[in-house]
Amino acid sequence: MSQRRHVAVNRSPEWWPHFVETVRGVGESVANLFSPPADAAGSDSRYMITLELPGVAEDEIEITLNDNLLTIEGEKRSHREESGDRYFLAERTYGAFHRSFRLPDDADADGVSATHQHGVLMVSIPKVEANRGQPRHIKVTAG
Repeated sequence: MSQRRHVAVNRSPEWWPHFVETVRGVGESVANLFSPPADAAGSDSRYMITLELPGVAEDEIEITLNDNLLTIEGEKRSHREESGDRYFLAERTYGAFHRSFRLPDDADADGVSATHQHGVLMVSIPKVEANRGQPRHIKVTAG
């Protein structure tokens, strides 16, 4: 007759949290490689989103707005010819990029504009002139 042997299984090994954190960090690093740096600011009348896009032409940038989600995407293409040159350092990154920004409810979707100059994309989003600060009374009726 064979004997059954019970083996204790540690469901959460000590190395697991460290492994997950390492993988998560690598994923964030890869995502950041292809995500252009951005600034977002606001004033009383508008929001501004600024992205650094050096080496990206205006016709390689696409901006869409759908359900208050502003998406900026494009591609930085490599123009490097390998004609026998030996590179000792290559830090510039190339490839597709994609950034999305959730706009606040007071953003005027019809007034969004964008300019691109010296490798910097500036997206301007005006705010709607709503009755902010003015309470609106809702009449309650019998059902």
